[in-house]
Amino acid sequence: MFTYGETGSGKTFTMDFLLRSLFDALVAKKNDGSLDSLTISIKSIQIILQAKREEVEDLLQKGKKLQVKLSKIPEAKKIPIDKKEDFEKALSMIKKNRLT
Repeated sequence: MFTYGETGSGKTFTMDFLLRSLFDALVAKKNDGSLDSLTISIKSIQIILQAKREEVEDLLQKGKKLQVKLSKIPEAKKIPIDKKEDFEKALSMIKKNRLT
């Protein structure tokens, strides 16, 4: 998923809603037998484009700056999600580490 917009436009709210909805739908499919197996992991980065400041930050590793090479998104930390608590913890870290 990708969101784009100016500060205060609702990107975080939208991502939170979409991720929670997707997570709940996938777990429901797993629980009702529609999926044989389910592996969930999450990554989150923040790209900052401002005058004289172009940075990519890993929101799951506070303060970690990533380098973009040849217009490719860098490898960010990937967290496995085994239960709802893991998912909530990842979303909490993302919200805590983002810039506003």
